[in-house]
Amino acid sequence: MDMSYVVEMQHWSSYVAAVQQKMKRGARGPGYGAVLAWLALVVAFVVAMPWLVAYGFGPEHALSFSVGTLAAWLLLTSYLLRWQRHTQRRGLKADGIVLGPKTLTVGDDGLVFRGSTSEQVYRWDAVEGVEVYKDIVIVWFEPVVGSFMPASAFGGEEGIAAFCREIDARRTTAIR
Repeated sequence: MDMSYVVEMQHWSSYVAAVQQKMKRGARGPGYGAVLAWLALVVAFVVAMPWLVAYGFGPEHALSFSVGTLAAWLLLTSYLLRWQRHTQRRGLKADGIVLGPKTLTVGDDGLVFRGSTSEQVYRWDAVEGVEVYKDIVIVWFEPVVGSFMPASAFGGEEGIAAFCREIDARRTTAIR
């Protein structure tokens, strides 16, 4: 069985989110960077409090200080999210190893993923599982390493289900 498809940036983003979820980092939200930024702001507030009190900081200033702290946190979180998206895009070529037109061959010996500049061959005993995540189908080879295809390449839910069944059956047979 041969299948052709095109991997786009949105598919890469879904794959990154799936890996992050498997690593228990969570696929949603700003991640550890924003948590560390928030923690830094709290520590700065605690450290600055004695000076603020010494210079007349009182309850009437608490609301404006809290709003300012929240605004700073939102700006920092926004920056971290933009930086994360920018680095994802910057690191991939439009027609390289990850993005661009690909071909998957499902054979008796295993899976062969081909792109314009690469070819990855995996025996069936290397396959750990197959998963549908958002708009992609991922074949896992290690706990957080896999190859992915757009779900749209399978022609619908039935095609995805048939592919997953075939991969699982061949993987199970190879393990025995």
